[in-house]
Amino acid sequence: MRKSKYQSIAARIHALIESGDLTELPSLYCLARQFGVSTVTAWKALHLLSRHGIVDISQGRRSSIRTAGPAAVPSSSEDRIYETLKDSLLEGRLESGNRISKVDYLARIHHVSKDAICSALDRLAHSNLVHKAGKLWVAGPAPRLPRFSGAPHSPHMGPVVLVIAPWDVEARDLFVAAHPSAFATAFRLELAKYGYSFVVATQYPQPADFIPISGIDTVRRLVRRLGPRYAGALLAYIALAYEPELWVSELRRFGKPVVVFDAVGRVSSSLRDSIAGGDKVYRLYFDEQSAVTRALEFLLEHGHRTIATFDLQPGTPDSYSARRIDLMRNTLRAIDRTAVLVAAQQDDPVWAPQWERPQRSTPLLTIPEILHAARRKARTGVRHMSAAELLRTNSPTFLSTLRQGVTAILAVNDIASMDYYLWLTALKVRVPQEISLLGFDNAADVQVFPLSTIDFGFPQLGYRAAHIMIGDIPAHADAGGNIAGTITLIDKGSVQNPPARALGVRLSA
Repeated sequence: MRKSKYQSIAARIHALIESGDLTELPSLYCLARQFGVSTVTAWKALHLLSRHGIVDISQGRRSSIRTAGPAAVPSSSEDRIYETLKDSLLEGRLESGNRISKVDYLARIHHVSKDAICSALDRLAHSNLVHKAGKLWVAGPAPRLPRFSGAPHSPHMGPVVLVIAPWDVEARDLFVAAHPSAFATAFRLELAKYGYSFVVATQYPQPADFIPISGIDTVRRLVRRLGPRYAGALLAYIALAYEPELWVSELRRFGKPVVVFDAVGRVSSSLRDSIAGGDKVYRLYFDEQSAVTRALEFLLEHGHRTIATFDLQPGTPDSYSARRIDLMRNTLRAIDRTAVLVAAQQDDPVWAPQWERPQRSTPLLTIPEILHAARRKARTGVRHMSAAELLRTNSPTFLSTLRQGVTAILAVNDIASMDYYLWLTALKVRVPQEISLLGFDNAADVQVFPLSTIDFGFPQLGYRAAHIMIGDIPAHADAGGNIAGTITLIDKGSVQNPPARALGVRLSA
């Protein structure tokens, strides 16, 4: 539905107020001249903004912008749609370049008028968050002319982003490890879509034939050689031992974005200060506390009061596994003191450490061999142990933990969750009828299994990191330069109410 002229002018004024470009309203005459309309149209636009609580108008003196009190936050349907769409755009749920649903459809699903949808889209357009392509609305700003003539999609011609990790191992893990790879995939695909390429470098010296760009001096020379093609740097902070403060301070001098991807959720106060103290410097991270809280609340909502978890790195006090279990214990104590977390070391012979497995697709090193051996026909008179007997014999700690009245397992990551699922399935234990399972990461390896998980929002963070480099969508960071991923529970049916008889009773039989 086509909007009236005064509605369009009101949307434009509102966008200028929200962006901070208009802090004081000019006279009605100046306002009409600025927007090229009559004073009557300008007056009607101010009346509309007044009804929404955005400005104060009165006869005989100049109108003013309302800046304090409840009325400063409009609550109309138009504002609600505007905020909903803006959050979806800034957080990457509605990706730049994608078509926005038609006005009729948006009005129907949000139960508002077409006028409200049109006004919200107009305001987004004036904030450069959406644009019109013919009759369609498209997410993101209108396409700009290529920054470089010739072949803008060529890595030899287009803009370049530096991806910097401490060592070659962390550089590889950024793209292949289950935890951070969702971020890296979204980041590189979004860059490629806009004609950007990336170059991998390391903080510390590496063999020249593997990653030739290493050390701060080499990176400085590369940035100077790239000149205007240099678009920014991503510091992949996926190991606990490294603090990239020096790199942040060095790279910010070039005036391009510096993004620290904090994939471990632990950052020093000095790094926080270096990020907060610089323009175009951001920290993208996952909120581990919110993730653990959501997982425990989900299990408690389903009536679980005895929850098991297992430390994947026995004897390593400062491991992420041990830290997450401590966080689980403290959070559960704060939420529900009647609930119990049964934590144990995963040191049974049947469980191969995740970092020692030759392939990520083989979650248990010995269970497939055990099952295969149990199915073979005996050629001698010697009795072969069944698969269940072999698994039980090689899993004393796991069994003793489950016998403590446990009704749910909260795995420290999804690979571990898949381990437990395969172990239970091999023993013909039904999930979730006999025991519930929940993990973290929403890892690609586990998505084929019916296992509920907590997603950290890494794909959305990768999308936002790419657009910080591209510079077309506002970063939307807090005052300290922090951008948290959206924590989402993905319920795939592996959690339900506890059974009448705990699984440990059956396993003890």
